[in-house]
Amino acid sequence: MKPDILPLSQARGEIDPINYERSFMLRESVAILNATLETLPPRLQFVLRMYYGIGANEEHTLQAIGDQLGLCKERVRELKLYARIKLIKRLRLRLRLTGYRAPWVP
Repeated sequence: MKPDILPLSQARGEIDPINYERSFMLRESVAILNATLETLPPRLQFVLRMYYGIGANEEHTLQAIGDQLGLCKERVRELKLYARIKLIKRLRLRLRLTGYRAPWVP
């Protein structure tokens, strides 16, 4: 496809319902994730945000995060695991309480 030729639906100014729904679901999922992440203690939030690059453009290594916190990378790995477990439990609880049924939550 040539870059200057748009698909017919875009040329007419129509909204693609599949892409619109996907982008809506993505925004909603990100909002739920961020709200649930805010319930964690600041240190655990920091570890997850830095490791997975949440709210930033790049991910960081365990060593880089450890250098910022003054910890060894093994301790950062333990904190990351603990934070993920807490986050998943809180996400499941939040989603059950709101009645939201996400395909990625068992």
